[in-house]
Amino acid sequence: MRHKRWLGWIAVFLVGALLAACGGSPQPGAGDATEPGTDQGSTDGAAGVDWEIPAIDQLPDEVAAWVEQQQAQTGIFQLTHDDRTYILIAWGEKPTGGYGVVVDDVQPLGEDALRLDITLTAPGEDAIVTQVLTYPIALVAVEPGTYYRLEPHFEGARFLENNSFRIDEPAMFAEVGDSVRVTGEARVFEGVFQISVEDGHVVLAHQVIQVEGAPAWAPFDVTLEFEETPTSPNGVVFVYTHSPRDGSVMDAIGVPISFTTWE
Repeated sequence: MRHKRWLGWIAVFLVGALLAACGGSPQPGAGDATEPGTDQGSTDGAAGVDWEIPAIDQLPDEVAAWVEQQQAQTGIFQLTHDDRTYILIAWGEKPTGGYGVVVDDVQPLGEDALRLDITLTAPGEDAIVTQVLTYPIALVAVEPGTYYRLEPHFEGARFLENNSFRIDEPAMFAEVGDSVRVTGEARVFEGVFQISVEDGHVVLAHQVIQVEGAPAWAPFDVTLEFEETPTSPNGVVFVYTHSPRDGSVMDAIGVPISFTTWE
């Protein structure tokens, strides 16, 4: 019961990445909508993989609701719908405008694997930007529709970063055995945050971390040993803190990983 407060949030994150492999789809949720890029275009990839940047006003209702639900979290999500796989790259909540995410290319890497070339832009110190919260995202649609192993390559800025965390390890979609090393920097209230590892069904590991409190960035390096054998091939490492106001999950970053020892 100790994880009751955040297990529901974890389920929302995992459903797009894990259930897509089984043809499932998340239930529509609520959130502050931020429109993805609407420039319509398509590119034919090698080995029979086609991808395009869909227009937001042409998305099926279920896909539009899914984008709205996921956009405030930092991560890469997948949803299979009508023989297409939608891949959402969400950079999380940003304090101002001026942030952007662009998918430059999608290339196949063997069977059911894709390389994503992604450019991230952030405003400079002297940039004039809108002073509102924004949720920069990019969305691509890939055919055929299946769950893809993804290899993202980022240019321009660090992807796994928000107001509270900078994550160095693990790399996104890294393969791990019976433990995972998590490194980076944290800038959180009273220096307390949490790391959890989930496989879509159970919590494999969970640890409360104490570092130097904000406003300083404090390094951390922790290895989480799994308490159970993973029950699925894919999972997520979550790094997050809680709001000092109401205890809700805040500034979460999810790093998708693969398990080599799952049963």
